[in-house]
Amino acid sequence: MSEMVPEVTDLLQHLIRNRCVNDGTKESGGETRSVDLLSSYLGGTGADMERYESVPGRASLVARIEGTDPQAPSLLLMGHTDVVPVNPDGWRRDPFGGELVDGEVWGRGAVDMLNETSSMAVAFRKLAEEKFRPRGTLAYLAVADEEALGTWGADWLLRNQADAVRADYVVTEFGGVCHQRSGNAGTRLHAFPDGQRPDQGGRGGQADRRIPGRDEHHRCVEGLRGEGRSST
Repeated sequence: MSEMVPEVTDLLQHLIRNRCVNDGTKESGGETRSVDLLSSYLGGTGADMERYESVPGRASLVARIEGTDPQAPSLLLMGHTDVVPVNPDGWRRDPFGGELVDGEVWGRGAVDMLNETSSMAVAFRKLAEEKFRPRGTLAYLAVADEEALGTWGADWLLRNQADAVRADYVVTEFGGVCHQRSGNAGTRLHAFPDGQRPDQGGRGGQADRRIPGRDEHHRCVEGLRGEGRSST
């Protein structure tokens, strides 16, 4: 999986730089910029793609790999492309620079949740390029307006294009981050709610940096399995 890290990192940086800031108004967000980016990124893979624009500038993207068995359960990978506003005075770095510094990507939405939106896109593209055919349909959704109740994103899709996003299972945000810390007692995992991360750079729910080489879900699994412990 390590060979995919540079690709995820690059896509994450571009999503951050798109500045899809959602201040709660109908005219904000501009998620169409990131849908354009993701459509280009996933283009040519053979996957079916459709974009849905609830209002001008507020677009969501659905990509699908149809399953071989219509009766098999379907899976939706769901990530949002918008971020909340930011006060640059409270940041050490450009919140929309997407800088890679000492192995960490800095920027608004780097953890909530553009890291996962980009990771899911890279994984989906790899499967599509390999002509992977799951039993149940696999879909990828880059959705608009998550940060302001989903009126122009998930809610609009369910009201107007429900068949495009309906799935038996959904993988999306997880609501916390595992931090691995080593000490005399060995390596332990600490879970912090999104609003309480030690590297928080903005208002609750928006951390400012992400370590691209270490996947949060994978680190949690390592800890539960007892792997990756330091010697004492």
